[in-house]
Amino acid sequence: MTETGKYKYIIASDLDGTLLHAKDTLSEENKAAVKKMAENGICFVPCSGRTFSEMPTVLLQNPHIRYYIGADGGAIWDKQTDERIELSMKRDSVRPIFDLLDSYDSHYSVRIKGKSYVDKRKDDEEIYRRNRYSHLYVEFIKAYVNIIDGFDEFIRSAESVEMICAFFSDPIKLEECAKRIFDTGEFNVASSEPGN
Repeated sequence: MTETGKYKYIIASDLDGTLLHAKDTLSEENKAAVKKMAENGICFVPCSGRTFSEMPTVLLQNPHIRYYIGADGGAIWDKQTDERIELSMKRDSVRPIFDLLDSYDSHYSVRIKGKSYVDKRKDDEEIYRRNRYSHLYVEFIKAYVNIIDGFDEFIRSAESVEMICAFFSDPIKLEECAKRIFDTGEFNVASSEPGN
């Protein structure tokens, strides 16, 4: 930081396959780069679709990282002050989205207050395979996501939702559903499908 306590620059980085190696490890070169940035008044910010509870310990314990962006921009956390800013979808506006997703052959997880949740009834290898989850993402779910009973009631009663991460067996249905959500004018839709 500068003498005024402000950063000169901010540099953000995605985590998986970018900043981090397999198994949530940070290379020595990247550790040194994060430290060097901090020493030169540059704020380094990890950004991810992950929630804060899914951020790797190697980043959370790094003394040179103060801010984190999670849920694909739906939440910002200042580790130093523990202030959290959530750009969440409110209960009444997000319920129709759950209904829409349930009308398709989709599988989704929901991010609420820094944690991810999946329906226990759909925690099934065949369902993950059919909905085109990568092997690595299934491992991620097993390691970080809360797999719960009463999923429908839980998500529909939440005051707000940071993010919904949906997977579809049919790419055409995915595109159709994404368009319907985007056309409401209330929500941003991002795709991690190759080419989209």
